[in-house]
Amino acid sequence: YMDEHFKTKVGSRKRKKEALSFEPKDCYTIGEIAKKFHINDSSVFKHIRRHSIPTRQIGNYVYVPKSEIDKLYKSL
Repeated sequence: YMDEHFKTKVGSRKRKKEALSFEPKDCYTIGEIAKKFHINDSSVFKHIRRHSIPTRQIGNYVYVPKSEIDKLYKSL
C-alpha cells in the first residue's frame, strides 16, 4: 500500500543527464550572455537558477554551455 504513494511519475520533469561540454569554446560567460541577449547579469543568473542550467566556475568566470543557453532563450 505505501509503495503506491512513493512511486515516481513516468512523465516527470527531470532533465536527462547529457554530457555537456564545459570547455570555454563551448560555453558563454555570464557577461557574454547578458550582452548577446540584451539583459542584465542578475537576470541571467535568475534564469540559470530557475531553469536548473548547470554552470562551472573557472577563476573569475562562470561558464554556461552554449547549447543550454541557446535552447533557453529560443524558447522564451
